Amino acid sequence: MASPHSKTPRTVLVTGAGSGIGRATAHAFADAGAHVVAVGRREAPLAETAAHDPARISPLVADITAGDGPESIVRTALDRQSRIDVLVNNAGIVSTQSLRTYTRAAVEHQLATNLLAPVLLTQAALPALEDSRGVIVNVTTSVGQRAWPGNSLYAAGKAALEVLTRSWAAEFAPLGIRVAAVAPGAIDTPIGEHSGHTPEQQAAIRAWQLAHTPLGRVGRPEEVAWAITQLASPQASFVTGVILPVDGGAGRRMRLTRMAERRMRIGELAEATGTTPRALRHYEQAGLISSERAANGYRLYATGTAVRVRNVRRLLDVGLTLDDVRVFLPCLDGDVTAGPASAEALRVAAGRLAVLDARIAAQVEVRDRLAAALRQATGTHVRPVA
Repeated sequence: MASPHSKTPRTVLVTGAGSGIGRATAHAFADAGAHVVAVGRREAPLAETAAHDPARISPLVADITAGDGPESIVRTALDRQSRIDVLVNNAGIVSTQSLRTYTRAAVEHQLATNLLAPVLLTQAALPALEDSRGVIVNVTTSVGQRAWPGNSLYAAGKAALEVLTRSWAAEFAPLGIRVAAVAPGAIDTPIGEHSGHTPEQQAAIRAWQLAHTPLGRVGRPEEVAWAITQLASPQASFVTGVILPVDGGAGRRMRLTRMAERRMRIGELAEATGTTPRALRHYEQAGLISSERAANGYRLYATGTAVRVRNVRRLLDVGLTLDDVRVFLPCLDGDVTAGPASAEALRVAAGRLAVLDARIAAQVEVRDRLAAALRQATGTHVRPVA
């Protein structure tokens, strides 16, 4: 793999190269003719990585989270090869801890590896990448834009790296530097073992991953490495700012699942309330109802939502605007049919409560008296706006 404008082999700096995706990436670039500086914390795994092609893969034992780590890594790479054409920010760690058990040290350690190190290493390599009009490829995760219970900090750090990818792509474009990312899904790497998960936990995680991967299998590190080499290829010279999923369709599956679940909830509510799904979606978009199930159980949730939908429809039927309904709806206690409330009374109550709500600090007593008067006059329980 030669530099875009010369026959000189390109130099690729890969972090986390001692195993998994990093090792496969080092091998793929070396097979393409590039010189690879393979960075990792442990000497023995790096030696195994370099054994694939000792003439092209140069191991570099270093801690990317150390205070002088990024500058030292870049300086050593330039001393060895005189240039850096591609930077692959691959190193990452997963923790078994969750929000309930995180310590400050654990949070700082994970963010230092997954987020701070790529930032500082990219900063240190920027002058060399500008000279070579190089490429930065960040390795994120397919759960970066979704929930990952129990690994929220990992997902958050990788999501931040995706934002940086898009921002850097625009920021560095005038320098001739491209920036992209790959977002792997379930890949056969030892990252879970390094995290401290028990075999049972690993098996449970893998089962969940397979259940959400349409291709029905775990990916191989070589498949992610292929995507990285393609994004870094001179033939991809008009590609920047992209996040390429390499997840067997898992990201698309999750989005379709959420859409299907929402359609099902809307359908259930439509049946329970005697309302069309289209009307319910309109009410939800207007902020009048929510199709999310409450914690008090589906029956109470559906019953309460049915009452709320009926109230919305009746308030709209008597001529109130959506803004009026938003103001007045929280003030109703139960179904508006419970008392002989007239359309005019509802309209006046909505208007007056909206005005009083804007002056709540000075009009608390007046507001309460008006609410009591409305309750007595209409027979409808009107709860003052807090």
